Amino acid sequence: MNSSFILKFSLLISLLALASTHHALAAKKQRNWRIGLGRMINTVYYGYDTKKGDSDLTKVSTNSSGQLYSTSLVMEYLFGGRKSPALFGVEFDLGTSTGQRNYTLENKNKKIGDILQKLNTNFLYGGNIFFSDGGEEGFNWSLGLMTGTITVKQTFQNGNVYDGSSDPDSDITYNTTQESSHTVPVEIMKLGLEWILETAVFRFEYFSTKQTLFGSEDAHMITSEDLGYLGTNRPQTETIKLQGGLALVVQGRF
Repeated sequence: MNSSFILKFSLLISLLALASTHHALAAKKQRNWRIGLGRMINTVYYGYDTKKGDSDLTKVSTNSSGQLYSTSLVMEYLFGGRKSPALFGVEFDLGTSTGQRNYTLENKNKKIGDILQKLNTNFLYGGNIFFSDGGEEGFNWSLGLMTGTITVKQTFQNGNVYDGSSDPDSDITYNTTQESSHTVPVEIMKLGLEWILETAVFRFEYFSTKQTLFGSEDAHMITSEDLGYLGTNRPQTETIKLQGGLALVVQGRF
C-alpha cells in the first residue's frame, strides 16, 4: 500500500467526519423564540356588601365564586444556544380575548342583580427557569414568575326585583342597573410541564395569583367607589379576589 493511497484514504475519512459533524450541528437548530396562545382558567371571588337602610345596622352580604376562561398572546425568548443550554427565558403575555360568566346575587329573594362578569389579562411580564435545557426536544419542567394587571368588570341588570307574592323587605331598594370595573395588580408564581417538539411547544401550567410574591393572601381589591350609593349611609362595597387557576400554552418555535 503506497503512501499516496494512504493519504487519499485519510483525507476521505476526514471529509466524511467533517460532513457528519456539520450535519449533526445543523440538525440542532437554534430556536430561541416561542410565540403562540395561552388559554387561562382564572378562579374569581366576588363579594357584595351593603346595609338594609340608611339608619339600619343590619348588613346585607352575599358572594359568588367561579371560573373565567380567557386567551392571551404568549411570547418567550430563551437565552442559550448550541453550545450552552437554555435554562432561562423572558415571557410577555397580552390579553386577546375576554373571559366571562353570568350569575345572580340575591338577598332574601330580592334580586341585587343579574351580573355579567368579564375578565381580561391586560399585560403580564416575567421569566421562566427550566429544570433542563429548554431548547432540547422532550419533556421539561419550568418555574415562572410574572407580574402585571388583570381587569375584572361587573355589569348589574334587573336589580331590585322580588321573586315572591309579597316583599318582606319592601323598604330595601337596589339600583336596577349599574356596573363597575377594577384593575387588580397581580404577581403570579407558576409551575409548568411542557412537551417540546422540533417546531412547537405544549405547556400545561398551574399558577397561583397572590398579592405579593410568595405571599399567602390572594390578589384582591376592596372598594365602595365604583357602584356608588343606595342612600346617604348605604355604600355598596365590592370585594374581588383572584385565586389562581390553570393554563394551557401552545407555541411555535422559531
